[in-house]
Amino acid sequence: VRWYMVTNSAPWDNLSFDIDGVKEVSGAFFAKLFQVYVLMSTYANIDGWQPGMAGTAADETVMDRWILSKLNSLVANNPHISISLFGYTEWLMYTKYQLANFHKFDTYIPTTFYYNALNYKTTSLEKSYRRWFSEDMQNSLPRFAITGYDHCQYFVRGIKMFGEKFWGTRDQDIYTSLQTPLYFRRMPTGGMQNESFMLIHYTKDNGLESITY
Repeated sequence: VRWYMVTNSAPWDNLSFDIDGVKEVSGAFFAKLFQVYVLMSTYANIDGWQPGMAGTAADETVMDRWILSKLNSLVANNPHISISLFGYTEWLMYTKYQLANFHKFDTYIPTTFYYNALNYKTTSLEKSYRRWFSEDMQNSLPRFAITGYDHCQYFVRGIKMFGEKFWGTRDQDIYTSLQTPLYFRRMPTGGMQNESFMLIHYTKDNGLESITY
C-alpha cells in the first residue's frame, strides 16, 4: 500500500486510493522483485555465496594489480627472463583492462566457458537475438543466452542423430559450441556431468587460442 501511495500520483497532486491500483502495483513491481530474489538466492545457494563476501572480488582485484605490477618490475630488471602466467577464471572479466598484460606474460586462464566477442558465429547469433527480442543479450560471463543456445543445439542434434543412445560422450561429437564445450560422462551416483575444460591462452604475439581438454 505504501509503495502504491508513493507511485500513484505526482507529489504536487492530491493523493487518491484505488484497490485495483494496489493490485496492479503488486503484480507489476513486487512480483518481479520476488522473481529476482528467487533467481539470486537459488544461484547464491549453489555457489555457497554469503552476503559478507561482497568485498572479496574487489580485494582480489587489488591483489591481481599488485602481482602484475611486480611482474612488470621483474621483466624490466630482467629483460631476458621468460614468464608464463597461470590465472584463474575470474580474470576473464578483466580482459578489457588487462589484455596487454595477459599477452605480455603469456597468460593461461582455466575455464569451462569462453565468450569470444570476435567470433563470427557468436556475433551472428547476437545480431539475431537483437532482431528477435529487440534488445541485447545480458552483459554477463558467461552469456546465459548463448549457454542456452549451445545446450539446445547440442541436445536436439544429439537426440536427432542417436535417439535414446545419445549420452553426450566424446565419441558422440555432434556440435561445436559457441561458448561452452559439452562432453558428458556418467556419474557413479547417477546422472551425467560435463567434464569439458579449457585453457584460454593469450600468446606473446598477441594471438589467442582455446585449448580444449
